Amino acid sequence: MRQCSQTAQMFKLLIRGNRRITLTEEGMLLRKRAQEIMELVDKTESELGNMNEVINGDIYIGSGETDAMRLIAKVVKKLQEEHPHIQYHLYSGNADDVMERLDKGLLDFGVIIGSASI
Repeated sequence: MRQCSQTAQMFKLLIRGNRRITLTEEGMLLRKRAQEIMELVDKTESELGNMNEVINGDIYIGSGETDAMRLIAKVVKKLQEEHPHIQYHLYSGNADDVMERLDKGLLDFGVIIGSASI
C-alpha cells in the first residue's frame, strides 16, 4: 500500500478547476485498472465461494454490439433454465475491448465478428 501511495505521488491524477475536478490521462488509466482489478476480485471470490457439488459458477461472455449478442442472450436464457445455479454475465463492447478483457481473464468467452489477430 505504501508503494502504491508513493507511485500515486509521482503522477498528477487530478486537474482542479474553478468549479470541478477532472482526471488526467494518468488518473483515467488508474481508474480503469482499478475497475479491472475489482472485477477480477469479484470473479475470484465468486469462483471460490461456488466450489461444491452442485454445478454452479459464473460465466463471463463478451461480444461486439451486433446481432450475435441477441443470439447469445437467447441461448443464455435457455441455459439458465437448465442450470439455475450458473450465473451468466454478458459484456457488450467493441472487438478490441472484448479481446483485451479476454487477455486479462475478465471474460471466459468472446464472440467477435470479422477478422481478429489472436
